[in-house]
Formats: sequence, C-alpha cells, structure tokens
Amino acid sequence: MPRAIEHRVPALLAGFAVLVAATAIPRSPIGVTLAVLLAGCLIAVQSTAHSLALQTAVPREEIAEGFAWIITSMTLGAAVGQSISGQIVEQASPRFALAVIGALGLLAAALVTLQRSALRAPGASAKQTPAHSPSR
Repeated sequence: MPRAIEHRVPALLAGFAVLVAATAIPRSPIGVTLAVLLAGCLIAVQSTAHSLALQTAVPREEIAEGFAWIITSMTLGAAVGQSISGQIVEQASPRFALAVIGALGLLAAALVTLQRSALRAPGASAKQTPAHSPSR
C-alpha cells in the first residue's frame, strides 16, 4: 500500500538529492551518464508528487494560484541554483558542486519532513491521512 503524500514528498527529495550527489562519484563519461540517467528517473515522480500534494493541501478554488507558486519557485530555484553552482564549479570543482547540491537537497528534504503536516488534507490527522489524495 502506498504511503501518504506527506511521507512520499520528503523521501523523493532525499532520494533525488542522494542520486544527484552520486553523479560526482563516477570517473568515466559512461559512468556519469548512467548516474545522471538514474537520478533523472525521479524527476517525473517528483513532479507528480508536487501536484498530488498541492491538490491535497490547497483548497480547490486556490489550486491555480498554488500551481503558479510551484512553477515560480521552481524557476527561481533553478536560476539561483545554476548561478551558485556555477560559482562553486569555478572556485572548487564540478564534483564538489554536485556534492554541495546533494547536501542542500538533503537539507530541503529534512525541512519538508519537519513541515510535512502542511502536506496533509485540511482536517486530517497523521493517522487519518489517506495513501492517495482525494479527488476534488
């Protein structure tokens, strides 16, 4: 039986962070390619989990605004992340940048874990949360 969304989102974030950091390990182009492909397998799953979390936690009449905030935060995060990671690559190395990104991803997963009650449907307790989001 699938876990509730408030457990899936931080687990996916942590898994993706670990897999991204692991791309720093291989030394050959083929090894890096395989590591990146493996890490990329969680991207679509994360997008789906974001949508499910939004549908669970946000009232129906505010769902469009919720999606707009997700897209805005992803765009800003990508812009800031690319800028910072470029600086880290210049100052240290690509491998170090990937390790830093993985560590930041694990930090984000920990913060989401601490705030996972916000991912529950309004009025649901930790024991009552369904394994999937209710249809609205």
